[in-house]
Amino acid sequence: MKQKFKIILTSILAVITLAGCDGVSAPNGLAFEDRTLTWNEVRSATSYRVLINEEDELDTTENYLLLPNQYFGALTFQVASLFGESVSEYSDVLSTNVYLTLDAPTNVHQDGSYLKWDEVSYSNGYIVKVGTIENLTSETEYEITSQDPIQVSVLANGSDDGFVVSSSYSESIWFKVALQTPSNIAYDNGILSWNAVSNATSYSVVINDASPLAATTNQLDIGHDNVGSINFKVKAISGNDQYVDSAFGEATIQIAPLTLQAPQNLDITSGMLTFDSVEHAIAYGIYHNGSFVEEITTNQYTIPSAILSQSGTYLQVQARSTIHSDSELSVKAYLGAIEINNESELRAMSETGNYSLNSDIVLTSEWNGKNFQGVLNGKGHEISAIQINGTSDASRGFFNNLDGAVVTNVELSGSIDITSNEENSSFGLLAGEIIDGVIGNVHVSGNVDIISTNGIVNVGGLVGRVDGGQIVDSTYSGEIISENAITGGLIGKVSSHLSSLTNIEKSGSEGTLLVTGGEQSFSGGFVGLLDNNNAYISESRSLVNVTGTSYAGGFVGYMAYGDIDNCYSRGALDASSEIYVHAGGFIGRVEGYNNSIFFSIAMMTIGVSQIGDEIYVGSFAGVTPGGTYANIYANCYFDSTLSSFDRIGNVSLGRGDGITGESSANLLSLQNFNVSYWSFTGSYPMLVWEF
Repeated sequence: MKQKFKIILTSILAVITLAGCDGVSAPNGLAFEDRTLTWNEVRSATSYRVLINEEDELDTTENYLLLPNQYFGALTFQVASLFGESVSEYSDVLSTNVYLTLDAPTNVHQDGSYLKWDEVSYSNGYIVKVGTIENLTSETEYEITSQDPIQVSVLANGSDDGFVVSSSYSESIWFKVALQTPSNIAYDNGILSWNAVSNATSYSVVINDASPLAATTNQLDIGHDNVGSINFKVKAISGNDQYVDSAFGEATIQIAPLTLQAPQNLDITSGMLTFDSVEHAIAYGIYHNGSFVEEITTNQYTIPSAILSQSGTYLQVQARSTIHSDSELSVKAYLGAIEINNESELRAMSETGNYSLNSDIVLTSEWNGKNFQGVLNGKGHEISAIQINGTSDASRGFFNNLDGAVVTNVELSGSIDITSNEENSSFGLLAGEIIDGVIGNVHVSGNVDIISTNGIVNVGGLVGRVDGGQIVDSTYSGEIISENAITGGLIGKVSSHLSSLTNIEKSGSEGTLLVTGGEQSFSGGFVGLLDNNNAYISESRSLVNVTGTSYAGGFVGYMAYGDIDNCYSRGALDASSEIYVHAGGFIGRVEGYNNSIFFSIAMMTIGVSQIGDEIYVGSFAGVTPGGTYANIYANCYFDSTLSSFDRIGNVSLGRGDGITGESSANLLSLQNFNVSYWSFTGSYPMLVWEF
């Protein structure tokens, strides 16, 4: 019984001992450090109540409290113990200064030209460090105007009274700069180009809002499948952490359809017509004696027996496309040709007849030229070691005279060295003269040396004189030396005594031309004398160094009548006469108003230094007509980097309207030329067929 009494008494005494005025004692030992309030633990307490500034009460189950961020400044603290419903008296007051150190701003990022970040509570604005420069702002964004990539960071600013302490700077980031927008978007012969953008690693190209195409350089081969008004957008792409992609540069370009090349190297063997495929063609039209037969999709055609049996008739081919312009008809391929396999068979050719060359032939002795009115298809073979020498009182060449003849797909190489004793004779490696003939895909190389002892003759690398007909896709390369001769790199004289139409296109000359003699020894890099009102020269070029006497031109020496379109000359030009010179980078002299020269370029270095009343030198034309009706030139240019002469030599009397001087670099940026004919992607303007 005594033992039981002792237990009850002990329990009662324990309860009495633990109870204060409310049954639990107040904490003591209050302290504050690093924004944490601590106190001594009260053993009977189940939790505690913290009184801040005699207003706010915060409860905690631990004997410490980490102050929320909203508390800073001069603060007072008291703590009471809680046991169930019982609350002790508050402890003694602890007064102290409380400081809040702000966190560095987060989510710092670039948005266009602005740097942005998340708001930091209790900050008194922000400091934005741009490079090494500090800038104060009250907003959570700041516009960066640097033109170069720069590192940036942000700190949250503290209070003026010092109780809110500024944060550290955020981790710095690169504020990126947009790459330069691509400019000068241009299209030329299947190539889209634009100005290169510094620091771009690639480009994105959008054509008519289709899916983007990728380019690793500042040009993209897009081919020739876009015709008409085409919208191009180009964006520079960044591959590093200092730049962002550029805006799209944009251009709408009118792209003309190509005119397809006429098929070449037609061959009829074992009842099969074959020919070279034409780029961008999707089909070919077959014609027999000028009449359409059928359309095919390959470059070979099995000739129907009804046609094959008609010996002496001919086939032609036209390249076709759904978006580009169809080609002209090809040169004629005749049925029933006599095959030439060796030199003896070649020498046995008659003046008329239909022949095909089945192999290359190297001549073993001097060649005596023939007059020819028939057809020769070289089928791509070469006749070499041609030697034509001696004196002559008539026209000479591999063919002395081609009258209504057709010569195609052949290469000739050799030399001709003649002393002429008869004026008006004509000399050329292919032919002395051509009258109403057709020359297609004929390429001649070798030297021509002609001296006339009795009046003016005609000399050309390909042919001495042309009077009517067609020359297409044909070239000459070599050295021409003449005395007392109208001389041209390809053709000496284009005449018109029969008023025949003469069409020369996609042809060229290359080499050197040295002419001596009197004033009438006209010299031109392509044609010496153009004297046919029905002559038309197009898409042709001269790469000839010309040294003439009085009338000298980079392309034509003397232009009496004719039309020239989309042609150019390039080389060196000089004239030897000390008293009378009409020399021009493209034309030596233009005579009369019945001439036209369009879309043509002279790129000649001119060495004429003579001075006198009859010395006329121009970067494009030496002498040209004046007056109201002299509208001869349109969209013509000369290279002012190569030649410092005025555009025409007779500036006081002649009219050079339509001729403009441009630097070598600017000539590559001409926008008004038809890219079906021209390419401006090389070191100087060239014609498409040269590639």
